[in-house]
Parts: sequence; C-alpha cells; structure tokens
Amino acid sequence: MEDKLVIESTSLTEIQARIYLVRGVQVMIDRDLALFYQVETKQLNRQVKRNIGRFPEDFMFQLAKEEWETLKCQIGTSNVRGGDRRALPYVFTEHGVSQLSGVLHNELAEEVSVRIIRAFVAMRRFISANAGLFQRVDRLEQQQALTNERIDLVLDKIEDLSPAVTTEQLFATGYVPLSRWASRLRWCWVC
Repeated sequence: MEDKLVIESTSLTEIQARIYLVRGVQVMIDRDLALFYQVETKQLNRQVKRNIGRFPEDFMFQLAKEEWETLKCQIGTSNVRGGDRRALPYVFTEHGVSQLSGVLHNELAEEVSVRIIRAFVAMRRFISANAGLFQRVDRLEQQQALTNERIDLVLDKIEDLSPAVTTEQLFATGYVPLSRWASRLRWCWVC
C-alpha cells in the first residue's frame, strides 16, 4: 500500500525532469529509473542483462564517458547522488522503459512504467505542438547574429574612415574619447 502512495505522489513533472536528450533521443538514466521502480540500480541492470534480447540499441545503450560527463554537468550530479560510479550508466528510451516492466516482474513496475511512458508522450506532444515556435526562435537568433555582424562591419568602416586624432588636436578642441567602443560612436566634451 505504501508503494502505491509513493507512485501516486510522483508527479508527471518530476518524471519529466529526469528525461534527458542524449544522441538526439529522449532517455532516462538507469539510476533514476531504479529510484522510481524502488529497486537498486545494480538490480535493475542485472535484470536487463539477463533479458538483453528485449533491449536492442534503440531501446537502451550505455553512455560514453564524454556523454556522461556532459550529462553530469547538466544535472548537477554530485558524489552523494551517484556521481561516483564505477561503470558508465545505461540509459533507456521510451521503448526500453516499456520493456522494464516485463523484466522486473511486479505490479509496481507496471504502474511505474505506465506513468513514465505517459511522461515521455506528454513531452513528445509538447515538442511537436511547439515546433513552429522553436523554429521561429531559431530563425530570430540567426537573424540577430547576422545583424550583429553587420553592425560590427559598419562600426569598423566608420573607425577606418574617421581621421586619427593627434594630441595637438585633442588639447586644442577639448574632445576626449570615452573608450574604444565609445570612440566609435561619439566624442565627449570635457568641461
């Protein structure tokens, strides 16, 4: 009964927070899955290895060292939370999660798998529903970068065309450049 309360109290948002993008695929780390299934990570991995035929490469794969380092930085893993592992972690796609309920052989595993798969589906729907928005933001970022390059070119051209100021001219006119960037844009009158 207590297990059921733990599962029901786990929100969709909590599950989604543990879904990461690796190699262009949404995955969950073995350690996080073990937490939701309420088993030890080594027990989960042992059951997977016993039933390896159910877990082809597109259902589950082991992270490369660089991928794991990057992921640890993204999620802020510390040694307390499992950052000090001997082996590189395995990650499971949505299809791999659906297979886990079959290899863990308990009612809790079935309920957890259903909730996790619903989280994957909700994230996929969100991404597809907002794909147009993501594309627009990407185009805006590209346009902004192009605009910045053009502004730099104009400022460089202005700097090249403006005459060099000698110290005699400086003291005679009273103008003092504010800084390198400000000198590109304007001069300040010294009172």
